[in-house]
Amino acid sequence: IRNVIAALSDTEPLVEQMFQYRFANSVDLGGHSLGNLMLTALTDITGDFSHAITEMSKVLKVHGKVIPAVNKKITLHAELVDGTFIEGESKIPKSKVPIKRVFLDPNDVKPLPEALRSIEKADFILVGPGSLYTSIIPNLLVKEIGKAVIESKARRIYICNLMTQKGETINYKASDHVQAIYDHIGSPCLDAILVNDVELPKLIKENYKEENAEPVFLDSEKLEHMGLEVIKRD
Repeated sequence: IRNVIAALSDTEPLVEQMFQYRFANSVDLGGHSLGNLMLTALTDITGDFSHAITEMSKVLKVHGKVIPAVNKKITLHAELVDGTFIEGESKIPKSKVPIKRVFLDPNDVKPLPEALRSIEKADFILVGPGSLYTSIIPNLLVKEIGKAVIESKARRIYICNLMTQKGETINYKASDHVQAIYDHIGSPCLDAILVNDVELPKLIKENYKEENAEPVFLDSEKLEHMGLEVIKRD
């Protein structure tokens, strides 16, 4: 939520930088971001997370509307291919074992009616880019959200990540990203995929190599076989 607010804000660069600032030299605040603390404070003041997002959006002059999938605390869990279970979004990517599936606790949460209305009224639904298992899929695991995307008459486009991600999608091709979404949501739910078709600069690839990440391989034939229109752009 914090990243989305920052991305859509039209405020001074220094204010945005402050909102995204993560404390590093504090015993009590180490690892926390100022934006998260502000959202937490506003939630306590207003008594409502969704309302806190609305008020923070006003402060940072957000273009568009940021709507959470649900209005209550949820814990993300992962089952790894070796049968191990991990609890907590931040811990999941640290595992060196591939992810089999992720799931929510509780798993019967109700979405915000406003989120469903927005999906139902949409002309386009853009999914991604972002961390596949800890950022994108969890939203679709809210059952009514996933169902609304499946049944939507909008054009549904997946924006594929440029790079694989350590702890989540190492060795994943573009089709593997799509298949992971389908496996979790229980049905095909995309019409097209937007992929990068420009060679990345050598320096960028070298920087990512230090994170054990590499450009996502574009397997166009497999994607088309899955019924997707493949849109190649810079």
